[in-house]
Amino acid sequence: MKLPISKSDIVTPYNISVEESADLLVTANNKASFVRRGGYHYTMTMGLRPYNLLKESDNARFYSLATFLTYNPVFELPIINMLNNETILTAVNNSVTVSTGASVGNTQVNISQANLLRPGDFIRFGDVKSKVYQIMSVNGQALQLAHPLVAAVTAGETVHFSEEIDGIRFCGVYGKFLNEDFGLSNSRIEEGILGKLGPLKLKEKL
Repeated sequence: MKLPISKSDIVTPYNISVEESADLLVTANNKASFVRRGGYHYTMTMGLRPYNLLKESDNARFYSLATFLTYNPVFELPIINMLNNETILTAVNNSVTVSTGASVGNTQVNISQANLLRPGDFIRFGDVKSKVYQIMSVNGQALQLAHPLVAAVTAGETVHFSEEIDGIRFCGVYGKFLNEDFGLSNSRIEEGILGKLGPLKLKEKL
């Protein structure tokens, strides 16, 4: 389920960083320890613009988002590339596929089209995997990823690199995130006029 926002709602589109995946466990002797799971997850603090509650469209959007965040701890968010690329925007996602399968832990994936994607671009593989990867370098059809694969990819899987937000295509992809402040109040109304949400502290759900 996607957070029902438009591109103009986001005021911090590039605020994303990566952390190593880990679980905090309590051992038999009652000491806490971090157990590495392998792989990486992205974290992001997303700022949303304030909404003028005297304006009907803003009022409706504010309460729609506030209600959504109250009931949905996990949702999909757009991860937008820092650099726009008209070639990506006009290309079709299902026209680019994985040409050679790659196993968990690999950082190189070969795709069917050369020189379409660039270092820094965010991508996803397949239609059921939500994990987002960032490209570190490109050599023809070979993509070097910034972090190892957490799930194997197979030949023929679609490479997603451009999706739509509120009907507008953007350079980047959706990722699945956990709202780390779920259950806490994330909306407020100031002076009876401005409706504010967040900032949202988000962690990629693997």
